[in-house]
Amino acid sequence: EPQSMERGEQKIRSAPALAGRKNAATCIDLACLFASLLERAYQQSVLIVVERPGLAHALVGYRAPWAPEFSDDLGSIRGAVGIGDLVLFEATGVAHSDEAVGAETAEDRRLGGGRLDFSTAKRAAQRLLGYADLKLRFLVDIHALRINSSSLTA
Repeated sequence: EPQSMERGEQKIRSAPALAGRKNAATCIDLACLFASLLERAYQQSVLIVVERPGLAHALVGYRAPWAPEFSDDLGSIRGAVGIGDLVLFEATGVAHSDEAVGAETAEDRRLGGGRLDFSTAKRAAQRLLGYADLKLRFLVDIHALRINSSSLTA
């Protein structure tokens, strides 16, 4: 990934910047790409970044149309996933890897030919959310931001 002058930060690159480059995309690059695709498909996209010792990782997903807004704490996110109000998945599942990247297993990657199908990517996200030492770093509810920003300009 491109070097950032800020400690603990990385740059998010656009799809054209990633095209044609092997092993170029990071979890945040792919999560942002999927969030934009979900938005284009009129879904209520959500991006989260979680951390545990030695790891920060981005997941992406969407809120169900009937889902109420949820607070930006890990318990609320886990609850929303548990009842189906929020679907999160491992965006790096589309990238070929012979090793686990997030919370999927090496067996998941092997069975998928180095990639994850959608169901496996959802299970990997749920597995990551289940870690006891996990902390929420960021929650970006893009739909809620869009609604709130349009009401400010109206």
